[in-house]
Amino acid sequence: MKTNDIIKITVIALLITFTAFGIDGIKQDIKALSHYSWQFLSNLLIVVVLYLYTIKSSYSNKLLWFSLWGILFIIGHFNILVEALIFNITSRNQTFTALMRGFFSSGILSYLLYHFLGRDKENQQESVAFARRSTWQWVVKVLLGNIIYFLFYFAAGMTLSLVYPQLMDFYGDKIPPLHQIIITNLCFRGFIFVGIAILIDLTTLSSALYKGILTGLIFAVIGGIAPLVIPNDLMPQNIRVAHGFEVGISNFLYGWILQYLLARKKQVLKV
Repeated sequence: MKTNDIIKITVIALLITFTAFGIDGIKQDIKALSHYSWQFLSNLLIVVVLYLYTIKSSYSNKLLWFSLWGILFIIGHFNILVEALIFNITSRNQTFTALMRGFFSSGILSYLLYHFLGRDKENQQESVAFARRSTWQWVVKVLLGNIIYFLFYFAAGMTLSLVYPQLMDFYGDKIPPLHQIIITNLCFRGFIFVGIAILIDLTTLSSALYKGILTGLIFAVIGGIAPLVIPNDLMPQNIRVAHGFEVGISNFLYGWILQYLLARKKQVLKV
């Protein structure tokens, strides 16, 4: 990572943090300085992970901005807020408000990444031809990736509840019926993760190892660790820390495995 890029990454994280501070000021809801310190750390983690995608993306035009926006909003906001709603952590009104805020904040952060780190990057000038895959092969891999997600999700949740019993003190009667958890994750959230993994595979010019690690980091950091770093009134610190370890480990392993499952052999043609 170049020194200039490190400076840009830090500036982007600071800009997003100051923007959040300004919005809180407008709402007359200024929080303690420590809150914004944690928010800066969260933003920094997100920017670093998305930087790893930006520098290897096959896009250098506005498609890069939109792909960054989609990854950040879907993994870092939409998927998380859907789960929070299912587990009765947030109400419908809170979820909708958070989704709107997340949509616009994701767009701003993604644009800054595109503008400062992606727009003027050296054009790769490569055309990537992927090996053909039949519809049936796609269906099998997507369904398998979805099932693997649920297995990781269920195993991680059960493990955390066993090693950290205090978790159940927090959730209490918040936990929805088992069939609702299965339907939501197996028939909805899993497909979202698979879709983002396919996007990363198709638009990242790098090795399968790099894409596997990148996907794991996006799922773990953006989809769990970074949001949980920031203090909030909805979840106590001890629960956030416990979930951070749970989601960080399980999502990283899942993303890595999923990318190897979905990856297609490619042939890079110079144009």
